[in-house]
Amino acid sequence: MTQKLLFGFIGITALFLIQETRVFEIFHIVPNLILVMIAYMFFSKIPRWMIAVWMMYTLGLSFVWTPFWVLPFFALAGFAAVLFFAKEKLTGNQFFDFLLAIVFGTLFFYGALYIQNFPELSFNRLAFEILYNVLAGVLVWIFAYRTNFMRGGSIRRLQRTV
Repeated sequence: MTQKLLFGFIGITALFLIQETRVFEIFHIVPNLILVMIAYMFFSKIPRWMIAVWMMYTLGLSFVWTPFWVLPFFALAGFAAVLFFAKEKLTGNQFFDFLLAIVFGTLFFYGALYIQNFPELSFNRLAFEILYNVLAGVLVWIFAYRTNFMRGGSIRRLQRTV
């Protein structure tokens, strides 16, 4: 359990670093890896208290490392709250629900941040970011399933596969 918690802290820090350095930028669009991480956490067998700890850690990183990420963090926290209550009402297919959560999460994220200017957002930009986030989600899902993370497996299996 402690290993998973530590692995989560390292993973969140790495995601922030990757997102802020814009490593995966294509056409000035960066996938929202934090949103994908939040959606993944809700569809894996990670205990809810651990998700809460990681969300608080993400908030701390937002305040300390990238202060301009505080408002987007609250939009993502709102998405997490909606996902917490809506998860049971989805189709029941974990993979499809995960991808659906990423699509709605991206729309929720932009809708919450740009509530007044949402109709003025470029449809192409929004559609490309949704597609990019879904692609990132598929890669996360494949990696997590391959390493037994989806089924509540241990970090030791991850070390053997890398």
